[in-house]
Amino acid sequence: MHDLLQELGWDIVREQSPNEPGKRSRLWSHEDINNVVKKNMGTDSIQGMVMELTKLQVAHWKPEAFSNLSQLSLLHICNVDLPDGLTCLSNSLRILEWTGYPLRSLPQNFEADELIELNLCHRNIEQLWKGTKNFEKLKFIKLCHSQKIVETPDLAGVQNLETLDLEGCSHLVRIHQSLGFLKKLIVLNLKDCKSLESLPSRIEMESLETLILSNCSKVKKITEFVGNMERLLVLCLDETAIEELPVSIERLSSLVSLNLSNCRNLINVRVMDCFEETDVNSGSAIEMSSTHDRKKKRERSNLSRMQSSLAIFIKVLAFWIGEKSEYRAKEFPLAYITKSEYRAKEFPLAYITKSEYRAKEFPLAYITKSQYRANEFPLAYIWSV
Repeated sequence: MHDLLQELGWDIVREQSPNEPGKRSRLWSHEDINNVVKKNMGTDSIQGMVMELTKLQVAHWKPEAFSNLSQLSLLHICNVDLPDGLTCLSNSLRILEWTGYPLRSLPQNFEADELIELNLCHRNIEQLWKGTKNFEKLKFIKLCHSQKIVETPDLAGVQNLETLDLEGCSHLVRIHQSLGFLKKLIVLNLKDCKSLESLPSRIEMESLETLILSNCSKVKKITEFVGNMERLLVLCLDETAIEELPVSIERLSSLVSLNLSNCRNLINVRVMDCFEETDVNSGSAIEMSSTHDRKKKRERSNLSRMQSSLAIFIKVLAFWIGEKSEYRAKEFPLAYITKSEYRAKEFPLAYITKSEYRAKEFPLAYITKSQYRANEFPLAYIWSV
């Protein structure tokens, strides 16, 4: 957004309540937010609140500071620590993004029926909620690098979830069984969950397209894929402790990338018919080589593509520079003969002299008056002489 447009928007919002920030629809100033929340001066007029700090700061907000913000739908906070805790959040929230969320869990009375995105990356959260929560509209959960989270919550009431990102949750040990039955889940990222030992006993996610288990070094077994999982495109199992692939992997007909690099315990490799183990560049291959080998193959592939592109470019350049004249002379010959030659060929009368033309077309005009009168009226001419 252009700065001037942003300033214009800010001015419009300030005019809603020049002297009382708590009655404006949006708050973005650190000072205004701190005063409103700290003094519990918020009203149901506030719909959005954005507070981004580059460094972690301690804020002494009252635990019930958000109790009056009944219409708050957007809450975006970064690097704010609350030593006094927080007892409530607005149940009207649609987007909750709090980087460095300071609490161990969400408030118990948090029942945001309109919640779509939940982003609580980095910091102290240990468990999202206890029991089952009905978040029917929730589509995105992101808890990346939350080092204290131990297990995922019961997701039975979040059936419309599309993305679950738990990358870098190094102390995550358990995955709730309900995760395996999320029919609309598209992306499941468990990369670098080094304490995770097992997956749900059944994986029946018909919309799943990407499953990342990279560097889950304690995972020894991949659960069988049940039901229709034909949409799965990417399966990353690199640097895991798996010993064999599940039999059901043969039914993953849409799989285009299967990463098994550095799976040192892998003994029995079940290769699908559509895969060619030696053709890594085909897009339907099993990547089993070391990182160094795969890097070399990518470099050779990129070099080959560059050479092909360069050859095509040279041909095109030669055409436009070296062959352009010959081509145009062949296709448009009139454009490559001189203007005089062309006009003389197409309009010959225009290129003979006026005298020659008139003498040819009107010969009587170019004989002398005496000659003409002598020819046409010989008696008169003789008499006059």
